[in-house]
Amino acid sequence: MCIRDRSQLGEGAGGFYVIMFTCGVCEEKHVRSFTKKAYHEGVVLIRCQGCDNNHLIADNLGWFRNEPVNIEDLMKEQGKPYGKITNNEEIQKMLGETLGKSIEKFQQKQQTKEEQDEKQQNKNE
Repeated sequence: MCIRDRSQLGEGAGGFYVIMFTCGVCEEKHVRSFTKKAYHEGVVLIRCQGCDNNHLIADNLGWFRNEPVNIEDLMKEQGKPYGKITNNEEIQKMLGETLGKSIEKFQQKQQTKEEQDEKQQNKNE
């Protein structure tokens, strides 16, 4: 998991964070962004595209616990490693690798779906 401060890139006064993580249920890799305000003052949930599981990133309103909690707290509690990356080159490299794999996986899913549709169409003829 990594959190990236996008405000250094000049994308708004409030700023954004970008998070990269792998779903612990289905192993789907994700890259998502959200506002700093939501992370520090609100609730941030991310729905996994692979299995529809909801991942709690931050809860400052007490929806899930009585005290504020964020992904860093949760990772520490679970004894899982996490990191913050602020170097633009490292971020670009990680995003490129992750997006490349995601595109490849999407293309494979599309190809499989098209093949299944073709087989079904042939059966119906």
